[in-house]
Amino acid sequence: MSILKDKDIKAICLDIDGTLYSKAQMNLRLIPTGFPNIKLGLSFNKIRQLYRQTQETEPPKTNDRLALVDKQARLYLKDKNPSDKKVQKVIDQIDKQFYKACEKSFLSIKGFDNMVETLIKAKDMGLTIALLSDFPVGKKVTTLKLENIVDYATSSEDSGYLKPSSKPFEFLCNHLNLDPKNCIYIGDSYNKDIVGAKKIDMQTIYISNKANKGNFTKADYICKDWFEIENLLLK
Repeated sequence: MSILKDKDIKAICLDIDGTLYSKAQMNLRLIPTGFPNIKLGLSFNKIRQLYRQTQETEPPKTNDRLALVDKQARLYLKDKNPSDKKVQKVIDQIDKQFYKACEKSFLSIKGFDNMVETLIKAKDMGLTIALLSDFPVGKKVTTLKLENIVDYATSSEDSGYLKPSSKPFEFLCNHLNLDPKNCIYIGDSYNKDIVGAKKIDMQTIYISNKANKGNFTKADYICKDWFEIENLLLK
């Protein structure tokens, strides 16, 4: 019996970067984000890591993206009481150097083999298809030829939190109006995708070739590619 029926799965929820297309493509397109502000380019990943570390103990003022980009800018400034003007300047810099630059450079990404075909079959079976990325989705749905397949796409930023907080996953399930236990989440990051989804008891599939190289107890299933995912979900 398919695990979809066995586990009463009603929605397939997916990460985007590294899950629907390769990390190699992603990393190549992130190179321009190191310029023109080199300091900002080198610091951005560290800012995001610090955000993840502090988001539960020092939560954003509101559960939305406006609060996230505000706190993100303040973390970069390392100033206890920066002026609103100074914060807004950093917000604008990050928006231009990262978000807008990425939206343009990601227009040429190519999906993994058998990814679209698998999701079409799942859609034809009546399943809801949803995306939850750590970054704004932009035009990736259209670029990956999923515009007629995906029912709902959002970023964890829209919840005010980043993975692996439970908040983005709760945000997703609430918008789908589904119990997390009736959703399966597929992602390529064990610590962000799988650990986060498991916090609210979603079923999980970890896309990885590391099955024999680590302890991945939070993953219900491990698949190396979209052919294995198809066999697991639909055969």
